[in-house]
Amino acid sequence: MASIRKRGTNSYLLTVELGYDAQGKRVIKDNPMNGVKKPKEKATREIEVYDEHEVQQLTNALEKEPLRFKVLVMLALITGMRRGELVGLEWKHVDLNEGIIHIKQSHTNCC
Repeated sequence: MASIRKRGTNSYLLTVELGYDAQGKRVIKDNPMNGVKKPKEKATREIEVYDEHEVQQLTNALEKEPLRFKVLVMLALITGMRRGELVGLEWKHVDLNEGIIHIKQSHTNCC
């Protein structure tokens, strides 16, 4: 997402520069980009991750849970998959021989 915003900002700057260049060379009378606001940059937030102690606590807490739940939580921890991606996962997306999970769909508003 950040690269899209950066490209949008770069496109804006290039267009403004071209407008000023064309205006300076008297190709156009007024720069059509005058008054157009620069795209806002979205504030980034720091990604929070579990430390080793927290992962161990979570793993210990899973001991008494059903296998299905353990697998989902461990899969999320190991791969970083989101809830919607886990819910959308189907066996046809899992290649056990290659050790690859293909994320083909994600369910929104599922959890």
